[in-house]
Parts: sequence; C-alpha cells; structure tokens
Amino acid sequence: MWAGLPGFAGGTAIADVLSGAVNPSGRLAFSYPSTPGHMVGYHHKPSDQSTALYPFGHGLSYTRFGYRDLELSDAVVRPGNALDVTVRISNDGSREGREAVLWFLTDEVGRVTRPVARLASYEKISLAPGASKTVSLHITPDALAYPDERGRPVLEDGWYTLRVGSQSARFQLRQ
Repeated sequence: MWAGLPGFAGGTAIADVLSGAVNPSGRLAFSYPSTPGHMVGYHHKPSDQSTALYPFGHGLSYTRFGYRDLELSDAVVRPGNALDVTVRISNDGSREGREAVLWFLTDEVGRVTRPVARLASYEKISLAPGASKTVSLHITPDALAYPDERGRPVLEDGWYTLRVGSQSARFQLRQ
C-alpha cells in the first residue's frame, strides 16, 4: 500500500483499508517506477519504454469489476459531429465497491509524436455486488486535436484507439 503523506489521521485510514473495514478505490496519479531513479512519465512517447511497476491509473479493491460491451455510435468521426461511446461495468465480486472508470485515447499515427495513451475522461461509480451500470463518453473532434508549435489546435485525419478497462475499440477521424 502506498500512502504518500497520509497526515494525522493516516494511521487510522491505513488500518481501516488493511483490515477490510474500508474498500479502497483510489488510483495512482502517476506511474510508480520499478527501480529507484527510473521514471517514465504517464504522458510518454511510443519510443520511451516504460518499466513502471504500477502504471498510471493502477488501483486495488476488495472486489472485482468487469468491463463488457464497449460500443461506438459510429466508426468514423467528422468535424461537426461527435462519437458517443458506452461500456457496461459490473461488480463481479462479493463486496460493494467504487470503480474509477478511466477512458484513454491513443492517436495511432501523426505528424507530431503523440503520447501512448492520454486520459480523455474519468468517472467514479459505486456498484453493489452483482450490479452493473452503463457508463458513457461523448467525444467531439476537438478532443482529438493537439497544439502545434504556436499553441493552435491541429486536427489530423487518422486512426484512434479508445481504451476503457479491458475493452478497446478503433475509430477514424476524417475531415
């Protein structure tokens, strides 16, 4: 368990998690290195080999969450329209829990090297054992743009991969 600087009540909070009185639902806001002095940031290029022991977004719980039925409203996004995405998340464990649903986007090819995965959105949901919920994401073409050398948004045609939990899907941007 990594507690950082837990403060005055940290001991009690850590004891509650370790004893099982509280079901943890936090996620790492950085990639935890596997060896001292080696750090590859979350926002890294494909050529940078991450050897993170625990990657950005890693977290543990006393229950298990399943991701199923990732659906895209279309396989092509064009300026002026958007992509609506849904995924079904279920609590497959025996305890109530909270899940941080992290949506990652990858621009597969571009004139400028893009990060391996960019956190596009997130939402935290609570689920009772055996319950499930459909979570949605609305992607506009503007969300696929990146800044040029002057800070102006650039939108390039190409393929993108969307990943959430164990699910992934590809779509194309065409102007």
